[in-house]
Amino acid sequence: MAGAPPQLSGASKTILTAAMAEILSHRFLFRVTSVSYSRIRAAAIGLNYGVTQAKIFCYG
Repeated sequence: MAGAPPQLSGASKTILTAAMAEILSHRFLFRVTSVSYSRIRAAAIGLNYGVTQAKIFCYG
């Protein structure tokens, strides 16, 4: 392994990896949650609209 870049010690590598994973997972979760929330809202609005249209169509 001559000429290889200096390696971090095992402990600091683990801490760094854990910190990066945490940051990434937080970002990922935030993104997924916001996307899911907007999708759920859109679906709820769409469902509401569809039900209203169906009622108008059936009883109007």
